[in-house]
Amino acid sequence: MRPGIKAAAGRGVVLALGSGGTRGFAHLGVLKTLLDAGLKIDGVCGVSAGALFGALYALDGRVESVLEAMTATPFEIAGFYRDRLRLAASNPLGVRLVARFGETRIESLTVPLSILTVDLETGEEIVLRQGRLLPAVAASIAIPVLAQPVELDGRRLIDGGYGTAGAAAVARAMSTGAANARSIGASVVVEVDLGVRSRLPRAFRGLAGGALARLRAGRAGFARARRAALGLGALLVGEAVLASSHADLVITPALSGVVVHSPFAAAEAFRRGERAATAALPRLRELLMAPV
Repeated sequence: MRPGIKAAAGRGVVLALGSGGTRGFAHLGVLKTLLDAGLKIDGVCGVSAGALFGALYALDGRVESVLEAMTATPFEIAGFYRDRLRLAASNPLGVRLVARFGETRIESLTVPLSILTVDLETGEEIVLRQGRLLPAVAASIAIPVLAQPVELDGRRLIDGGYGTAGAAAVARAMSTGAANARSIGASVVVEVDLGVRSRLPRAFRGLAGGALARLRAGRAGFARARRAALGLGALLVGEAVLASSHADLVITPALSGVVVHSPFAAAEAFRRGERAATAALPRLRELLMAPV
């Protein structure tokens, strides 16, 4: 740890990286700033865009690796969206990400990582802490309608941003070692909030609402219909009810005017993430120096 922030009893930070589309590049700005300041990152919980950036960092604990993977042209970012956010060799950004993740397993990462997803049929939040990294990230960024759900361990998983607990709750459990085999200790939980609350597109909300009404009017004993109704209900109602943050500190980059899914948003989001993290360093220093 470099001079500048001297943590009490070796305390570090567990990051909760939220959803935000291409605003997610702000996560990279925050990561770079915190690491340049000499902080120790004890763990990461990522959801949606936060899962992608968090996973890239957790591979080897080097922000340079994330920069190499995610230095993309607007054309490449647009191609990734046109290809329905597929982590596959069918788009240039997907090629790089597939090469990075390979067959890596979550439990073998250099930095402990949790990835938050949602079960499409039940609306239940699923936290992935083991298994192959590539499909876990693909599931957490699978925006309904735009991307296909990812089938994993018998579940159809979608973008974790549609859950109600949020990444900070999982990060809090990681900070005490309760949710990770590798005990992290009493770390400071820092949430990076990109100001995005996942919601179904307006047109799909109408369709989903009609489907939900038909399912609820059907036979109560039909198990699959019940599960589908639960899932649709969670997506239509629960999505807007995000639990209170479990973080010790929330970093909120000023991202007004940065369009969530714009292929031209990356550089500006990165800069604003850097600025927000720099402004948060004095308070973070206080938290890290406080006795456990």
